[in-house]
Amino acid sequence: ISDVSLDYVAFVSPDALTWMKGALGLSYLRLGANLEEGKGVAATNRGEENYYTLSVGGAIWEDSLYYGVNVKALSISLGDDESRSGMGFDFGLLWKIDESFTAGMMMRNLSSSWGDENFPLEKRFGIAGRFVDNRLIVAVDLNSKKEVEGKKDYWGAHFGAEGWLTDSLALRLGSDRGSLTAGFGFKFGGAKQRIPRGILDYSYAENEELNYTHRFSLTILFK
Repeated sequence: ISDVSLDYVAFVSPDALTWMKGALGLSYLRLGANLEEGKGVAATNRGEENYYTLSVGGAIWEDSLYYGVNVKALSISLGDDESRSGMGFDFGLLWKIDESFTAGMMMRNLSSSWGDENFPLEKRFGIAGRFVDNRLIVAVDLNSKKEVEGKKDYWGAHFGAEGWLTDSLALRLGSDRGSLTAGFGFKFGGAKQRIPRGILDYSYAENEELNYTHRFSLTILFK
């Protein structure tokens, strides 16, 4: 695998579904890479995955229990020889325990299929806490995925912390199944500035297959 590229764009309207006190989201993700059968192979195939997602979320019990649903369409092409498409569903719940702690669960790839194959069902459970006047967030979660690395039920642990040093700058540190992750977030703009409000994020992650990755994202906020 070489020359990996990732493109992502999303739009969210928090008050789009006022009749059900819900939010509506749309997103598109494209993941591409050159695929080689082995070292020294001159010919390469370009593989590409395209995800189209419609998201709906809202409150079941206001200020206490929230839900989210994804409906996903996926198309995959492996060079000139093979292409497939499929549909999938995700479902999640978030419980606000009190002002400092939240707990959540998520089930990904419910009734999901890709051609003649099924996506592995993934279950995730986690808890997060806010400390130091909400300037420090610590989160831990576990996820289970079937048929990964030859294991029937594969469990992975994840940990992350985010600390706001100022009102504009945050530092992040974590562990993804034992691999280091880190990054920062920077808020900019405001009512007295001509540029729109937004957040610039950077993340670094170690990866067994790709060695390490760097990601930048830009979020623009509208009133």
